[in-house]
Amino acid sequence: MFSNFTLKIATFISLFFMAFSAFAADVPILKSRTVVSKNIVTIGDLFHNAGTFAHIPVFEAPDPGVVGTVKAQDILAEIQPHGLYKVDNQGLSEIIVLRADNVITKKDIENKITDSLSEKFGIGTIGDLEISFNQPVQDLPTDQLDTELQVEDIRYQRASGAFSITLKYQSKENDPSRQLTYSGTLLEMVDAPILLSSKRRGDIIQPSDISFERKSVSKVGSNAIINIADLKGMELRRSLRVGSLITQRDIKHPTLVSRNDIVSVIYSQKGLTLTTRGRALESGAKGDMVTIINGESRRTLKAMVRDRGQVIVTSAAF
Repeated sequence: MFSNFTLKIATFISLFFMAFSAFAADVPILKSRTVVSKNIVTIGDLFHNAGTFAHIPVFEAPDPGVVGTVKAQDILAEIQPHGLYKVDNQGLSEIIVLRADNVITKKDIENKITDSLSEKFGIGTIGDLEISFNQPVQDLPTDQLDTELQVEDIRYQRASGAFSITLKYQSKENDPSRQLTYSGTLLEMVDAPILLSSKRRGDIIQPSDISFERKSVSKVGSNAIINIADLKGMELRRSLRVGSLITQRDIKHPTLVSRNDIVSVIYSQKGLTLTTRGRALESGAKGDMVTIINGESRRTLKAMVRDRGQVIVTSAAF
């Protein structure tokens, strides 16, 4: 009897531990480290044996290629509202979460398209281009690709900026090549100068008079000014109101000599320099050749505008 009782107790204990072991094996176990490929961390990413809880999102993932840490107590606080109470945290205080750099992001696709359009149609550079899509653009996991994205078809209308492009790739499942088609608008952009206050014809522009705004080249035209040095000290050909766009047509080098001005005429030849007075018969900016009349001899001759009210003659015609 004793032997049979002992056998029954041993059998019970064995069955108990087997059942306990089976139960324990089903308890979600916190991982010390996890690698995710998407922008959301799920319970299945954090625990072994997550079962039906595996698909439930709990945290935002780090940026691609970035390693982050999450406290174990924060994880437990996030999973309990979903009905998951019994877990084995293995005594961990925090876990490491790595976002794998294994996706082709929307920005990568955008750069691929702008680079392809720029190369095909000679449209600026990536930094000068602004793209908008007609449809949502999703990240593409690289574990689905066996080849890089290749351009299958590409079209562009320069006047409107409308584009369409088809990219193809070979999947790792040896399926036929797959295609992704995108359409939208691609505009070449430029930093264009805008007047901060109204100006009159003949006013001289100073750097404090202007601000630069991002505009499409199609609106600015080929006369766009993109360097502030090209504006400093220039004279307005016409009056412009505040907020007006300044183009090459609106500016000129300032007039230093006006018609009928009395000017200093400098004669320089073979080391000899003489100065006399004359009258300008034409207006001109620095470097322009204008006709003047010598105040003493009354002869007319050509002279180069050197400075305000000053011209220089280098020919023997003086």
